[in-house]
Amino acid sequence: MRILDELSIDDLDGGADEQRGYVSLLHGAPPEVCVFQERAEEQRFMLETLRLLLRDRLAHDICVVARTRRILEELVEPVLEKARLPHVRLEGGSDREAGPGIRVATMHRVKGLEFPCVVVCGLTQGVMPWRPQGWEGLDSEARAAHDMMERCLLYVASTRARDRLYLTAGGTPGEFLRFWNRETRLL
Repeated sequence: MRILDELSIDDLDGGADEQRGYVSLLHGAPPEVCVFQERAEEQRFMLETLRLLLRDRLAHDICVVARTRRILEELVEPVLEKARLPHVRLEGGSDREAGPGIRVATMHRVKGLEFPCVVVCGLTQGVMPWRPQGWEGLDSEARAAHDMMERCLLYVASTRARDRLYLTAGGTPGEFLRFWNRETRLL
């Protein structure tokens, strides 16, 4: 919930949603936030983490999430293919129809889904939050509205995890990782 701190969220009934007194019905381990100097280090961590999770979990219980398809193609899928880890990119259709393998999806695609373990990767500056072309020319209200949408998108991706959540960045971390700064490990 920290990522939504200080945001006014429309409750769709003409008011603002109150976060005060929010109680989660599920409690897993605290998120593990790891920031690496290089993308290759982030990829190594992701691979080690996935192999460790696969000791106790079925592959379809794990989802690797990124902001965009391009990040999936450049950061995630090459690692899984090289390690010969079975994986399925979630696109249209049902997750249940996807077949066996680690789930790989964009932040937008995982909305409404749930997995015991989620790795949200590629959370670097320029990726999360994403900045549209012409960002510098936007007024403060437009910037705030855009950042709210990006924060909500990261919230949705992060809350897909039921038991374990990993957030990673390889390079300069995106500014939203500050919401987890107490748990962040700079590696």
